[in-house]
Amino acid sequence: MDALKAKGVQLFSVSPQTVESNLELVEKLRLKFEILSDVENRFAKALDLVHGFEPELKEIYLGFGADLEKSNGDPSWTLPIPAQMIVGGDHKIASIRYAADYKVRPEPDELLAHFS
Repeated sequence: MDALKAKGVQLFSVSPQTVESNLELVEKLRLKFEILSDVENRFAKALDLVHGFEPELKEIYLGFGADLEKSNGDPSWTLPIPAQMIVGGDHKIASIRYAADYKVRPEPDELLAHFS
């Protein structure tokens, strides 16, 4: 993260959670970046990167104490597909990668290469 900051890169996350839920997460995990709130997944929907839940999966989430309606402030029970974007100084998306598997993420070196 320091190498990205040294290149003038601003790192942030976008989440459908409420502002309050995002602030709690930043404090709890002591994150060094901001989490922006995507109310009702509007941004993710514009990119066609939203998925819903089958009723059985919703029940599993609730069983684990994960109530998306409460944390997102939205009854839709939808989540964004995880994506990584590089936004240029002109505020346009220069690169976007996404995968349904939330564990698939670019390595820091891959991101740094974009700014070399």
